Amino acid sequence: ALVEVKPLLYNVDDAETITEGKSLTRMGNQSFQHEGWHDTCINRCIVNGTICALVMSVTNETAVRLCSEFLSANRKSEDIQNLISERQMDRISRFCVYLLDKILAENSFFWEEIVSLRVYYPVSLHIPLDALSLLFKNALEELAEMHRQPIFNIIPVLGAGSSTTMDDLITCELFAQRT
Repeated sequence: ALVEVKPLLYNVDDAETITEGKSLTRMGNQSFQHEGWHDTCINRCIVNGTICALVMSVTNETAVRLCSEFLSANRKSEDIQNLISERQMDRISRFCVYLLDKILAENSFFWEEIVSLRVYYPVSLHIPLDALSLLFKNALEELAEMHRQPIFNIIPVLGAGSSTTMDDLITCELFAQRT
């Protein structure tokens, strides 16, 4: 069985959002320098610059690359999901948010335009839902600080999901639409 964490992103009704004249310059994440293999984690579909659908998969191999100081010794392990600690998952969650933000920026989308963001993970990960939810919440808050403005609120919602494969530690689905 898989558990789905669904942060809902929304704008406050009385907040002013200016779509024209927004700067596409975004602050880089100091923890991650772009590498070629990052693109292998993402499947994207951009339709006429108005719809953006992304699916990001963090596999065991990706986790080993991100958390090499601990996991490289266990690279051959079939059961890396049991070896991931909250500390490593913190790095993985920040990587997910960094890469999603990078792809959004490359395609001139903003977090305010997100309709849904779903994060799937297998229960075999052995990290409590509350802890995982907090890790993603913190990663998104860090992103908001880098953008120098709070741009979203997060409401974790549980549900069943089948978008992830058994090999994925984390699968993120993002859908954005420009109005």
